[in-house]
Amino acid sequence: GHYFPFDCTEMDLSGCTDFRLSALARRLPEFPQLRRLVLTGCGFEQESLLLFRGDMPDIEVVWDIPLYGKTFLSTDREIDLSGQWIAKTEELEAALPCFSELETVILCNCGISDEDMDALDRRYENIRFLWEVHFGVFHLRTDATRFLALAWENGYTWLSDEQLVPLSYCRDMVALDLGHMWFSDTTFLRDMTHLRWLILADNRIKDISSLANLQELEYLELFLCDVTDISPLLSCRNLKYLNLAYCPVKNAELLAQLPSLERLWVNGCPISYAALRTIREALPNIEINTVGEESTGQGWRKHPSYYEMRDAFGAAYME
Repeated sequence: GHYFPFDCTEMDLSGCTDFRLSALARRLPEFPQLRRLVLTGCGFEQESLLLFRGDMPDIEVVWDIPLYGKTFLSTDREIDLSGQWIAKTEELEAALPCFSELETVILCNCGISDEDMDALDRRYENIRFLWEVHFGVFHLRTDATRFLALAWENGYTWLSDEQLVPLSYCRDMVALDLGHMWFSDTTFLRDMTHLRWLILADNRIKDISSLANLQELEYLELFLCDVTDISPLLSCRNLKYLNLAYCPVKNAELLAQLPSLERLWVNGCPISYAALRTIREALPNIEINTVGEESTGQGWRKHPSYYEMRDAFGAAYME
């Protein structure tokens, strides 16, 4: 009961239930310019539609896919099931082949553990699974690119090593400020390979091995930490701005091997004149501060790099 011109590019049969897919397949060659076929509400089985679409590689076939009480289209690039309790993901995973262009699945607060969500995300190379992690009083979606704890809506709170573990799933992070938290373990940073701005100042950190993975890092505040070995930073070839004030660093001369380093604050550090000379000879244009009692004194926060960092967090400037 439908008429379409032979040169049509789209055919909408939504709601029609009086034909068979096999009969439709035989007629489609009569429409050489057809590029989109809508079959929503036609009542066909998902498996039959999948096979039908496989035989029509040049035509976008659109149909409806019911999932957990919601309805999506086979051409959706993103589906959001946030708030829907999902005890097991079998139904969701069984439906994934029906989505021809799916890029993102959002599953915030669906009752699935962080470990299971991470495993789900890693199982599908071309689909990103996003969820919300909770740590302390904080919560973030796993595609968050910035987080500043002190600016959070619930105000200041301490974060322990155990509480910070869920943050490791936020692998898109670009700007992260966890200063003054008193944690010691930094392994949650290992997969945040896109970090550019990182504030870890005034914590109980001794081992910074995890920072070796942060090859896009440009700005790092580590002042008032217990770090003695800075060799992991040698992998951070883009590091430009580094504040190590009052860190008991023992091998500061290694910083001479960082070709991008422009500013270095080492006041309060047991750094030798020989080490400073090595750094200055290798990096003649570097600005080094060795004086003053304030970790961020002597102009650390009066430089374009500082303002750029605060802008990345969307935060106000401090003196």
